Amino acid sequence: MGVVDTPASQAANRAGAFPRLRYMGSKYRLIPHLAAVFTELAGRTALDAFSGSGVVSYLFKALGYRVTANDFLTFPSVIAQATVVNQDTTLAPGDVERICGPAADYAPPRDDNCYIKRYHFLEGLSVYWRGQQVMENTQTRKLAKRYTPFSYTRTATNALRRTFRQFSESAIVLSYSSNAVPDAAAIEALLREVKDDVDVRLVDHTYTFGTHASAHRRAASEYLFIAR
Repeated sequence: MGVVDTPASQAANRAGAFPRLRYMGSKYRLIPHLAAVFTELAGRTALDAFSGSGVVSYLFKALGYRVTANDFLTFPSVIAQATVVNQDTTLAPGDVERICGPAADYAPPRDDNCYIKRYHFLEGLSVYWRGQQVMENTQTRKLAKRYTPFSYTRTATNALRRTFRQFSESAIVLSYSSNAVPDAAAIEALLREVKDDVDVRLVDHTYTFGTHASAHRRAASEYLFIAR
């Protein structure tokens, strides 16, 4: 039997050409699974609430959704503007090579899950450092960490609860790491507060949270929560 060419596979193949960024927690390799879920839901509009690398927003676009991308940081919005909103402008290979330059790792040895510290240079560059508090006493001139309730164990659960309630009238799809806080059981319970039908799928997928040898809890699998 040959491979069946479906709308989901077509969109996944198109999203597979999306520029692959070394973005912590990127869903790039989960695209085939997500494409199948989004096709199954057969929606027309979508909110990518934590857009990050932008690959999921681009997948929505490839599937014909009207998508809104959102992120806590500014530079992911610049990525989304360039790759999802933009329809016409492309860069020549020489431009890409000059911008990207040689591969380098700015990953800090501590606070490995802090996006502000990991991506402080890109975040500052995206706004030309306007309105940013630069920590002059640090070796790499980090940006001061901004508050978000999703970053702290004591506040993350209620932040997720408020988010799920905000979108209780919509289908909710959450791709979630097995080593995240709160755990998968808590996420399922939160979703069941607003949805009667919650499907939990364990995806055969492993990624790492750190590139340096001292990173702890590096290996993690992935859950897909589909709440309708």
